[in-house]
Amino acid sequence: MTQEIDISKFSRQDSPSLIVHDGFVMNRSVNVKNAVGRILKIGEPYRLVENRIVRVISGNISISVNMKSYNLNAGDALVVSSGTIVEITNHSDDGFVDLLGFQNPVWEDGRKVLFMGLECSSWLDAYFTLLYDSASVSPFNKKAVEYLIASLCSRASDACRRYETESSDKTDRQFALYEEFIDKLSEAKGKHNVSHYAELLNISSNYLSRIVSMIGGGTAIDMINRSVILKAKVLLKNSDMTIENISEELNFPNSPYFCRFFKRETGMTPTGYRKQEM
Repeated sequence: MTQEIDISKFSRQDSPSLIVHDGFVMNRSVNVKNAVGRILKIGEPYRLVENRIVRVISGNISISVNMKSYNLNAGDALVVSSGTIVEITNHSDDGFVDLLGFQNPVWEDGRKVLFMGLECSSWLDAYFTLLYDSASVSPFNKKAVEYLIASLCSRASDACRRYETESSDKTDRQFALYEEFIDKLSEAKGKHNVSHYAELLNISSNYLSRIVSMIGGGTAIDMINRSVILKAKVLLKNSDMTIENISEELNFPNSPYFCRFFKRETGMTPTGYRKQEM
């Protein structure tokens, strides 16, 4: 079973302001440099157990969410749904972030990730201040905080839709199919063939391969393999499942086949990766 990795594990050493309530965690001005290596590790993927909002206050942070890369600068923010696989790939030494984790409500946008740029910074800061002030009051008014989060996520969805409408390449049908393909990869459990995803998207395998090559710059099977490896790494590092159980979970015919696949893709055995200190 995957261990829970949530932002309540950030201590006051990382941030002077940590608030934890039932279904709600908030941490302001987290020092990324102090936290990375002690709690989070660069290059090690993990699965979110709560919805999360990450807002960059200063510096630069590069994050991969379900294999999509985001380069966040001061004022940028991500709203990410629970269950997604997140990986910090790089950060500047002066990186500070606001973090918000919550179980409910879940936004009804349908997307797993919402990106907000600098133009959203002022109103997003106002929401974070209001949420922090509201969560600091005793007794904790859970319903009021949930309403604030729902309003924030609704406004974030509107901002994302406007951005996509203004960007012509974002409305392209092929780009939309590519995005949907990536989402299907994150949802699937060990589906290893291109034809499976092409069928889900109601297109041919050849057409899916052309789209992935044109937009992603790689092959569809490479993306599938990368998704499987990410899921395997999460299970190896954050669960007590045996190699055989992980092999079954990811739909491999047997554990030796999984071990050969993992070593071919990473240069390490699953056991070697599990024991590795990042």
